[in-house]
Amino acid sequence: MSLRTKIDSEVCRFKGKCVLLTMKIPHGKLSPVALREIVEEFVTRDGTDHSDITQRVVNVLEQLENGRVELYFDDRTRTCNIVSVSP
Repeated sequence: MSLRTKIDSEVCRFKGKCVLLTMKIPHGKLSPVALREIVEEFVTRDGTDHSDITQRVVNVLEQLENGRVELYFDDRTRTCNIVSVSP
């Protein structure tokens, strides 16, 4: 699925207008504190991984910097999600 297809699948009609429900967040535009808090909330969300939280956060931050994952805000759930980038 291409990013364009993903974006198109996340658009709905609201009062006759198209509304984007998922928005890509450029992680470099966030403050380091805000970004770290978002990533920490994400890596602890389901609570089944009992490895070191600090290391998981560092791994995700490295993946964001390397472009292997991207940060999205989902307006329906009011949460940020980190998704893999297709090669």
